[in-house]
Amino acid sequence: MPTILIGEDDEFLLQLMNVALAMEGFNVKVARDGPSALALAAERPDAALLDVFLPGATGTEVLRALRGRDATRDLPVVLMSGVDQSGAAVEGAQAFFRKPFTIASVVQTMKQLLRPALAR
Repeated sequence: MPTILIGEDDEFLLQLMNVALAMEGFNVKVARDGPSALALAAERPDAALLDVFLPGATGTEVLRALRGRDATRDLPVVLMSGVDQSGAAVEGAQAFFRKPFTIASVVQTMKQLLRPALAR
């Protein structure tokens, strides 16, 4: 099954998404800050779900770093934030969720983004 990297510093939301995605059969790696998310991205997950306001390095900074690396240039990335973001903040991301959102919508989006990997 595909692996999803979740970068989120809110422990409750992190665990909720972790459980929901794992129940759908995804492998999940978790990071609680930007530097940890970048380190885990080196393991080449199939997609990333990143909070815009991660400590240490924001989700948008992580996204820019991922796009700058050959191994993660095409990694599907979904950003999420409690603050409405302009188009510039989500440039390069495949989707954006404004908190609060339904976990079901995140799961559905990840399934759509990873449809080719799920078919393997």
